[in-house]
Amino acid sequence: DETLRRKIRDGEKEWIPYLVVIGDKEVQSGLLSVRSRYPKEQIELRLEEFVQMFHEQLNGMPFRDLMLTKEVSKRPMFVG
Repeated sequence: DETLRRKIRDGEKEWIPYLVVIGDKEVQSGLLSVRSRYPKEQIELRLEEFVQMFHEQLNGMPFRDLMLTKEVSKRPMFVG
């Protein structure tokens, strides 16, 4: 029910390192629209390039699953 802009803003507030937008334009071109937190930029990459970049950045880092759902839109929102 939320707009795309709202979902992007919520993702940026939660410090999510990469936001990937897939719409009609991306499906036709075969490129993903990727918003990167560090450096703060928006780039277009093929899926294979994004996966490779992601794995290179995670190389050697510890990994554990999050306690939250993977979809930001399904995470609980706390209002105070």
